[in-house]
Amino acid sequence: MDAYLAYLNYKYAEGDDLLHSLDIYQKTDRINARIRSKKDVSSVLTEISGNNNRTSIFMDSIKRVERFISKVKVILLDKDVEASALATYLEHELDIILKGKKETQLFTRRMQDFYILWFVLNKVNFEMVKHYRIQIKHDLGELFYQMKNIPEQKHIDNRGHSAFLESISEFVKKYSQDERKLKLSDEEKEELFRKQDGKCAISGAPIFLGDDIEVDHEKPIAIGGSDSKENMQIVHRDSNRKKGASYDKG
Repeated sequence: MDAYLAYLNYKYAEGDDLLHSLDIYQKTDRINARIRSKKDVSSVLTEISGNNNRTSIFMDSIKRVERFISKVKVILLDKDVEASALATYLEHELDIILKGKKETQLFTRRMQDFYILWFVLNKVNFEMVKHYRIQIKHDLGELFYQMKNIPEQKHIDNRGHSAFLESISEFVKKYSQDERKLKLSDEEKEELFRKQDGKCAISGAPIFLGDDIEVDHEKPIAIGGSDSKENMQIVHRDSNRKKGASYDKG
């Protein structure tokens, strides 16, 4: 599994449209997935051999596979579990999602299941996964149900395939991170400063013009906060560093 997922990560890092490398297609009542060209996998391995820059990119792709596995673990673990029972619990919860709500005693995990799982989670950052892990687990279950239970009216004209890709797009959009673009003018910073009555928005400590201050997103972008003036606040720099991606709605 690691080699093929590392290959997909490598192609993504190179700017490839993932649907050029990963073939997601409909087979009557379900969605399947496969690597489009096994020869291209061999070509990539040959390409990186002796090329330090390419090798570095591929090694980072392997690390991204490890991060993907970490994301999946966080999503699957939704309650306290003793260390001795953890592996069994994670396997059970993974199978529940991948089965797509089908009751079968002969279920076997397939590479295509992991391709889809990776494709869905690839653009969702780790902080978003940690913050919304329970809802993401539920939504993944719904996606895999859709993947393996295409209704009869969508068996023709690739309708099930189109609907499935649209559902993935909605999932990614739901858990996407807003791009950091907005920069406040000095006047806008001072306006925020006055609204906070001279207090750091994180610690509550007195704050003055001339302190080491920063503009902070009240709800961090990493967990879905918007890059807007309404989501910005003035804080001490050291308080901002300690805050990280935490968010207290108060």
